[in-house]
Amino acid sequence: MEYNLESAYALKHVIENLFGRDSWSEIKHATDLKTWKKYSIRILSAVEFSAVSTIEVYDKEWLKELKSTIRHGKEMINLTRNTEELFSTLAAALANTSFYSWVECQAMCYVKKSH
Repeated sequence: MEYNLESAYALKHVIENLFGRDSWSEIKHATDLKTWKKYSIRILSAVEFSAVSTIEVYDKEWLKELKSTIRHGKEMINLTRNTEELFSTLAAALANTSFYSWVECQAMCYVKKSH
């Protein structure tokens, strides 16, 4: 990855929104894979936390599968060798989590309504 602010700007913006200004300071010029992996894994952890904290009634098997899907995404992120692989793997992990989790949840979960 090039050393500039514009590289992966949209993802940098998401990271700042999720984790605050300190994360922005760390990631804005990051070119090392270790930093990107750290925040990619934190994104998946935030997705898991969000699901668990907003769904009141769920099937235990659904929760087990959700956690398994997210754990697999984290494991795959740790195996990436460059930022292109990392971003692709993060996108796939988020898609797998979103589509599996929410499609399955429609039949077995009760989601809290936000006010």
